[in-house]
Amino acid sequence: MQRLVPRPSARVSSASQRRPPAHALVDAARLLTPSKALPSTSHACAVPVRKPASDFHLRRGRVIDVLRESYPRLFQERPDMSIYARNIVCFRADGGGPRVRGIAAYTRMFDALHLSRRTMVAAAELQHRLHVCDDDTIRVRWAAKIWLRLPLPRASPLHVDGVSVYLLDSNARVVVHRLEFVDVLHDGRSAAEGAAQPLAGPLPLPLVSCGREGDSRLPLRGAG
Repeated sequence: MQRLVPRPSARVSSASQRRPPAHALVDAARLLTPSKALPSTSHACAVPVRKPASDFHLRRGRVIDVLRESYPRLFQERPDMSIYARNIVCFRADGGGPRVRGIAAYTRMFDALHLSRRTMVAAAELQHRLHVCDDDTIRVRWAAKIWLRLPLPRASPLHVDGVSVYLLDSNARVVVHRLEFVDVLHDGRSAAEGAAQPLAGPLPLPLVSCGREGDSRLPLRGAG
């Protein structure tokens, strides 16, 4: 009697026919593997990070804050003297007047201003505008109205207009205070035209402009 050998099912046969050869799988794996590493998504979508401010710019910001806060009270109290270098120099650009050297002499200058305010001045107002010209230069344009006790009547104030330029050293401390413009007016007349005033100053000087204003010689009176 002949033994019957079972034949493989059609399903197994067709499955084995659909299976790719081993060498084809190896070739496909090589095609799917990149030759160079793909860029990381963290770099491709990275958001630029803002660098923190340097110590110099932080200290310069404090100098600006102190100047802005102290100018309206300059006739009453000293500014924060810690923003000034010990070797600070203060002078007028036209060469007139004394040259103040050192923090001690610069401090005494404010004390003398306050003594004059108490003894010679009945009232005083001070307005200012501050501009940062560049990293180490701060420019303040100021205008003062001063009512002297004598000999001028209360209704006739002196108008003192000026520009102060502050230069910073590498530690962001004020090392130079330069007066580039000073003019004293009373009833529309300059002190240089013969008005007898103890605060008499020179004729207007050319200004170093930061390019943020028009005519630098325009008065600041009435500005906020």
